[in-house]
This record gives sequence, C-alpha cells and structure tokens, in this order.
Amino acid sequence: MRLKITHPLANQFDANIASAAILQKALDTANKKATAHTATTTDIRAQAIAAEAHLAALGISKKDRAGAQRIFVSGHSVPNAYKWARTATHLRLERGSSDWFLVAVTATEIYQSGGHERTLLTPAQRDIAVAKLCDGFTVLAV
Repeated sequence: MRLKITHPLANQFDANIASAAILQKALDTANKKATAHTATTTDIRAQAIAAEAHLAALGISKKDRAGAQRIFVSGHSVPNAYKWARTATHLRLERGSSDWFLVAVTATEIYQSGGHERTLLTPAQRDIAVAKLCDGFTVLAV
C-alpha cells in the first residue's frame, strides 16, 4: 500500500474528497467495526504535518527528508481501572521526495497507556540532526 496524503487546499476540493475517501477505505479495512479509539483521515493528515514540522525542527532540509517515517498508534491513555484491551489503529507514513504517503495501516490492541507517535530517521538524516544539535553548544574540557 502506498497512498498519497494530500494537504487540504481550497482550489483542490474534489481531489481532497477523493483522497479522503481512499484513506477512509484503508482505515475501514484495517479497523473493521471498531471506531472508538481508532484513527481518522484527519489524524493521518495531522501526523504528516507533524512529521514534516519535526523534520524541519531537526534542521533537515526538504531535499534530505525522503525516506523518513512516522509511526502513529491512535488512542489516549485511560485510568488503570480500565483493564480491557482497546482496538486502535497503527499507521506508518513515509516521506517521498516531496509528499507523505500512508504505507501501512493495521488494527492493534492498546491498554491503559494509550497510543504513541514517533518519527524515524535514516542514518543520513540522523547525522544531519546530530550535526545541527552540536552546532548549538560547546563541550567544556574538565
């Protein structure tokens, strides 16, 4: 699966509706009847935007962002008294040369802790991020 995630633009209303329908079909296929703690098409787009912002904050230029991934598991934490497993959605997004793509969507079980999100970098992207971080400080000789 490799579904392009388009960003909502006023002049592309029809394309956004078609894209949302395709993304929703992928979500429905994975989640089956579950709806309470699962991801939505809005969550998918929000994760693409958040991942792009995270890469920018790490100092990775747009030309070097291809290959980065974003993992997202839907659902919020619940009190410890809630002992049952909940069905959530596990998403994997991947950055292409200029756009984000939904490459995997599956149902998963979560418990009290809820879901999570994480950005995954290639080794080259990690090196860029570490170099950017090291530009901000100097280590004192002790």
